[in-house]
Amino acid sequence: MIQDLFDVTFCYFPISFRPPPNDPYGITAEDLKVALRGCMSASPYFAKLALPLFLEKFTTAAGPSMVRLPKAQRVGS
Repeated sequence: MIQDLFDVTFCYFPISFRPPPNDPYGITAEDLKVALRGCMSASPYFAKLALPLFLEKFTTAAGPSMVRLPKAQRVGS
């Protein structure tokens, strides 16, 4: 059940929303991001499901050069 709830919530991450012109509701991308953040942090059980997916999305978006630390910053260097 936790996995199902997580899947329904996580499918909206990351949010890329642009309201239509003359939007009568006034919903912004920031509103949706704050609401999704609240959903994602609503249960501690989501953490172990979310972390690997956040890391995967980060590495995909950032590219391999953004993930590697310079040699001087690595542990044990």
